Amino acid sequence: MMIDFRPAPKYVKEVKATKLGTPCASIALGFNFLCAAASPTFADTPPLSQQVAAIVQPQLDQYPDTSIGVAVGVVQPGTSGATTTSIFYFGHLMDENNNLIPLDGATEFEIGSVTKTFTTTVLAAQIQDQPSLLALPINRIFRRTPSYKGQQITIRDLADYTSGLPDSNRDGGNQSCTFSGAVIEDCYDLSQMLQHLSDPALSALQFAPGTAYLYSDLAVALLALAEPSLSGSQTINPLGLLVEWEALVDSIVLQPLRMKSTHAFDPALDPAVLPQGFTLNSSGQITRALNHNNSWPAFIGAGGLVSTPNDMMIYLEYNLGKLETPLNDLLPALHNPATTVTTPSGAQLALGWFISTLPGSTIQLISKDGGVPSFNTQVEFAPSTSTGVFVLVNTSGIIDVKTIASKVMQIINGLLPTEAGPSDDQP
Repeated sequence: MMIDFRPAPKYVKEVKATKLGTPCASIALGFNFLCAAASPTFADTPPLSQQVAAIVQPQLDQYPDTSIGVAVGVVQPGTSGATTTSIFYFGHLMDENNNLIPLDGATEFEIGSVTKTFTTTVLAAQIQDQPSLLALPINRIFRRTPSYKGQQITIRDLADYTSGLPDSNRDGGNQSCTFSGAVIEDCYDLSQMLQHLSDPALSALQFAPGTAYLYSDLAVALLALAEPSLSGSQTINPLGLLVEWEALVDSIVLQPLRMKSTHAFDPALDPAVLPQGFTLNSSGQITRALNHNNSWPAFIGAGGLVSTPNDMMIYLEYNLGKLETPLNDLLPALHNPATTVTTPSGAQLALGWFISTLPGSTIQLISKDGGVPSFNTQVEFAPSTSTGVFVLVNTSGIIDVKTIASKVMQIINGLLPTEAGPSDDQP
């Protein structure tokens, strides 16, 4: 099947895949391709591939001279109770040396704060046998963590955005950091982050823990470093804790789900294979962006995972309960409110996830977005309708991933696509 996307010819291979629990494979043709599943259509309804293209392509057409690639993954009910999965690809990508690279299921994207949901999935596994860990004060692990009028932050507060900690406690920070056998410039050292916890000017709580909403990368970064201790580790070296957190994510989440390409940002290997990314500067001009967040390695547990469209499809199917895995037992803890606190727009707070309503409906929507200097990600799913979407792109603040995800979710739920609703989630 050949589809011509304007303004320039772009050739797309369509592959049908209707399976339960297995993402469809991508087949490339040139450098622009998609893996698309057939879905029931009416005579006057365009195929899903065309509907997604009508949402994504106009955004890409605004930047014809920029190497932008977009991957849109879709899960929806198929025929005979099966699950239909699709991954649509638009645009093209270049590496750091301006060489054309593939845009397919194996392409690496940084997923930013969607990483938080992997960190909380580890926590969900840890509290299965020890639910009391949620009430553990984080001060018992990191003594310098501030309190509010004697009230201490608990593990639950770190995981559901009610800790009261600021988003970041970085004050300048390091010029370079060494970890995973390599060096990155413009970074934030783990030891410095922990030292800053005792500085009221940088880390003071904004309210009593557990009483209000405040998005905080710092909180989930602390949670990630605490998780090895919750599993019995005696490590006190911050870099050692980061390595042990990576091992927990791998053993608890990635290996059971067979997400073989997902990993923490590797300064030795990833820069050469990541797509060149772009952002908007203060003057509104598109510029090349730093290929890592300048709060790494300290905040890797809050936003430092790298993944691929194929792996993110597995993760989306897992969160919809469509995979046969013991990890399904963790989903109730992850997908239900963890606190009575809500965001200003009314979203409920789960462990890492946000719970709201799909615009134009009463369908419960679970979501998380992510952003770093070179990449944006959006993940949304509705367990009640067995539908879900993820969007990956190599830009920050240029392509509107929230609107893409929201409109596609509306389409596959039989709704007219509208703009994305209000959100207090942050990348």
